[in-house]
Parts: sequence; structure tokens; C-alpha cells
Amino acid sequence: MAEPEPDLYGINIAQEWLENCSKHHNLCNKSSLNISGLSEMGSQLPRRLLDIGIAGSKQLRLINTDGMDAENCRYIALSHRWGDTSKMIKTTDSNIKDHLQGVGWEALSKTFQHAIIVTQLLGLRYLWIDSLCIIQNDRNDFHAECARMHIIYLNCYCMISASDAHSGDDGFLEFWDKPNASKPSGTNAKPVVRYRRAFQWSEWSERLCGPLSTRGWAYQERQLAPRILHYTKSGILWECRVCVGVGESSVLLYRKLLHRSRRVSDTYLPPNTETYLRTLDQHLTQSLEETMLQWLDIVEAYSRRDLTFPHDKLPALSGLAATVASLNTQDFTPLAGEYLAGIWEAGLHLQLLWHPDRDFNPDKIENLQSLPDLPSWSWASVAGPVSFSIPHSLGLKFRVTPFLCQKGREFVPMGKFTSPDVVPRGEDRYGQIQSSELIILSEFQDFAELRFHRLHNSSNTNAWDTEVQHLDSAFRVFVIFDTNFPPKPSSMQFRFLHLTKKQNHSTTRSAETSRVGLVLQMAEHGKFRRIGIFYYLNTREPSYIEKGQTTLI
Repeated sequence: MAEPEPDLYGINIAQEWLENCSKHHNLCNKSSLNISGLSEMGSQLPRRLLDIGIAGSKQLRLINTDGMDAENCRYIALSHRWGDTSKMIKTTDSNIKDHLQGVGWEALSKTFQHAIIVTQLLGLRYLWIDSLCIIQNDRNDFHAECARMHIIYLNCYCMISASDAHSGDDGFLEFWDKPNASKPSGTNAKPVVRYRRAFQWSEWSERLCGPLSTRGWAYQERQLAPRILHYTKSGILWECRVCVGVGESSVLLYRKLLHRSRRVSDTYLPPNTETYLRTLDQHLTQSLEETMLQWLDIVEAYSRRDLTFPHDKLPALSGLAATVASLNTQDFTPLAGEYLAGIWEAGLHLQLLWHPDRDFNPDKIENLQSLPDLPSWSWASVAGPVSFSIPHSLGLKFRVTPFLCQKGREFVPMGKFTSPDVVPRGEDRYGQIQSSELIILSEFQDFAELRFHRLHNSSNTNAWDTEVQHLDSAFRVFVIFDTNFPPKPSSMQFRFLHLTKKQNHSTTRSAETSRVGLVLQMAEHGKFRRIGIFYYLNTREPSYIEKGQTTLI
């Protein structure tokens, strides 16, 4: 096979973009990533890399990076969709010795071959591919590398994104084999962007909605990588923490400054919000409040993506979680507090108030199921998209401390996180867990029976108007359940666990409050399982509220 012409693959423009970014974008360089905790991880290189040789070479092998100089070792990381895992070449404990001697070119998928070609033409010798650089059937190696995932992507020189490849069989260079083509193949393909002109944000983002954008692991990869070359059917696109670029123009345009969460600034964000939001785009000036609110957006965007293996729900986000933990620290201690199965201690009162997002894709969660081995109180337990629209619509705000709240005007966080029993399964403290109890000291109400009536004016099929009967009094609350239907009548006790409230101090309604919290159902041994969230507004203050510890599982 003859050596391909570099310009056919967009290499010339890619090199211009890389050089421009390396020289002028301090935010995209390693030196700007003064994130505490990275040095504690030891080497700033992946544990293993592929040594792919010089341009045109088909000789490659897996290498251990022990002793290599991280400062002078530039490597490319690949973001790709696996497709049929049985066809994917992998490193295992039975072939790792062979891969250290050499990896056969013909055994590689087309996507892997294309990634090697582009990396070589960019003048780099090292490439990181997950299936080859992690021992796939070794859980200890998997957990260890997951704990370093943020290191791998934060420190890569650039990431190649095979945006429109459904699997390794597709590759991503076919479009560049026909430089004079006016439109890529495929009836649904977007118009070509290989031109020199200004472009709209919408056309840039629309071209990044290919198959890779549906995958869970790819979400944090794109969030963390400092520079990205997106290979699409419409051409090559550029993205870094400062700018974006398209086509054959060396001109880079500054990203829209939409890094702040809509829950901070109420800025309208387009439907493809995750195209604009990147956690590290403004990390040098981002406050803890902004970080915790942005986590809500991260969870919503990530939960809409698919995973081949359900047990990857937390590991596939662990690299981003590790980075978020390091953004706001004091004496090397994360100000966000404990990371509890996808929820931060500092944002507990808001982040527990998730609910399934049936407006995003009703068909996807028609038969919503809970994922095994994950606590009912965590959004990660739901096999589908989640939303924080209720706390947002009610105007709930994140506060570092309740004393900053304007009592009477804002919802005030209630209760206290007392002690967790959320224990990681392996080395990755942000990944899989082996125990998951959460104890909260707060006000609550217990009920032996709840009567549910569907809200006819609501598009949300799991929104219910609930009549609560207690002794000789009754009141109404609105409940959004975690499943399509309310729980069946049971002798098990129900509990409303109050997380935040707002006292009405007007002279005419002095005894009225608004409260938001979790709907729980007793499971066993005095512990409770979450089944939904509740809220009631401007309701007379109940006289039978208790206060004590509640153990959630």
C-alpha cells in the first residue's frame, strides 16, 4: 500500500490548528492544568501506549511507559465506538506478552488502522487505544486504569474522534479518499464543510451528533481532552478549550462563552447543550457553586447516552468526577466533599432531587428498570435519562452554606448528611461501589397509606397528584415517581424525607411552607428505598413532622 497523501486526510490543516493552539492557548496546555491530585497519581502517562513507529510503518507494539519522560512524550488518544465487541481486538492476560512483542496490522480494525495513519502523519509515535492499552479481562487492571482515566485524556496531546463510525469496521478516512466530492455518501449526510468561510455554531454542532455522540464512555473523553480532531462524514472539525474550527480554514473561532450553567446565569442554551459545555473551559475562574451546578448538566447529558455494560455507569464518568473533585480544593481536600455514587456531598440537597426525564425520549424509558448493585437514591440506578428540572423550575439554588440563603425568599437546605457507607469496589474511588448506604438527619413524615391520582394536565406520565391522609387531616402533594406507575398497595411504610423548604412570612399566610424531598418506601431492617420525589407549595405547615435519622439504600 502506497503512502497516502497527507492533505487527503486533512493533515495539513490539522497541523496548523495544533500549532496555533499549542503556541497561543495556555488553557489547552498541560502547564495550565494546576489541578490538585494529579501529582498523587504518580506518572502522568498512561500505563501503556502503542508504539506505532514512523509514517508508513505497519510495525507496532504495546509498551509499558515506566521510566518514560512524561513532559516530552506526546501521544494521541482515540475516541471510538466499539460496535460488536466480539470482533474487537483486545489485550488480555493471555496475549499481553505477544502484544508487547508486536501487534499484527491485519488484526486491527479499520478505525484503528486509520488512527495509526493519522497519528503517524501528525509526526507522533505513540497512540492510546482503550481495548489494547487496558487488559480487558483483568478487573484489577480495569479499576486501576479507570482511576487514571482523567490523567490519560487530560494529558494527551490531542484526541482523534471517529465521530461517524458505528464500529471499528467503518473507519473514518473514506471521505478524504475523494477530495473533489461535493457531498459525502449517504442520504442523510450533512453538506461538506471543506470550505473557507465563516460558519454558524449550529452547523458545527450538528455535525457532531453522529454515532459516537450516543456512547457513554465517549462523553467524558470529549470533556477532558484538551484538543480534538473530529473526523466526520462532512469533513474534519477542530475543538479545543478555547476555539473551534471547520473545513480547510486555518482560522479558529472562539467558542461561545456558555460555560456557565443555565442554573447560574439562566442563559438559554440550545438543545445540543453538551456541545458547548466543557468542564475545564473556564476552570481557572470557576467557583464551587458553578462547579456543583454544572454537575447537574453533566449528569443530564451523560444519562442520555448508552452503555454496552450497565455496570460501567459510574466508571464511565469516573475520570470526569475525579477532575471535578480537583477543581475546588483547600489543603488538597476537595471542597465538594465526598463523592457518593454520582452525587457530591456539597450538592446533596439538589443532586438527590433527580427524576427520570420522560420528555427527552419516552420510548427509551417506557419500561424503566433499576440497575443492580446501585443505590436507589442515586441517579445512576436508573437505566435511562434523568433530569433536575423540578428543583430548577422551583428556583432551588446551590449554596455552600444555608446561612447564605435569604430565608423567606429562597428554599433553605434542610437536614444533615451524617455518615456514608459508600465503599468503592476497587482502586477507582469514583467508579464501581460495593456498598451504598446513605444516612441523612432531617425532618420526615411517615404514612401508612398514600392515594395517587394521575395529573391529567401533565405531559409527564409519572407525575401524580397524591392525597396524604394522616390522623384526622389530609393534604395534597405532587409526586414524580422513579417508575411509570406508583407502587402497589403495601403494608410497607412510606416516608417523605424533607431536603429543602421555604417559609412564607407574609402576614396573611404565616403558617404556610413549601417543601421538596424524597418519597421513600421501607425496605427491610428499618431502611428505606427511594421511589420518587415530592413537592408541595404554599401549604399549611403540618403539625406531625418528626426529625431523626433515615438510612437510604
